[in-house]
Amino acid sequence: MADFIFIIIKIIASILLAIIAYFVVLYLVKKYPSKESKLRFCPKCGSQNLRADYKSFALIGGAGQAEYYCKDCGLKSILFPVAKDEIELKKIQKDLKKK
Repeated sequence: MADFIFIIIKIIASILLAIIAYFVVLYLVKKYPSKESKLRFCPKCGSQNLRADYKSFALIGGAGQAEYYCKDCGLKSILFPVAKDEIELKKIQKDLKKK
């Protein structure tokens, strides 16, 4: 009986550690965004008004990938392109506005 209680306590502790690790990763990702996220844009409308949804991770090659949501046109995807620099971003946005 004591072994059973010990196993249950061990399982609960590992679940709690996984939950804590998940929230630590969320905090760090939100506090320290990558430089490329500043040049991410919506492929449909060209807007940079995006929101990352870290609660719905999509597994790609074993790594977690955030799903993005465009606040302007409503597109939701994990595949939002990233421009190389500000000049390329402005050109892409100009081309998308012509369409």
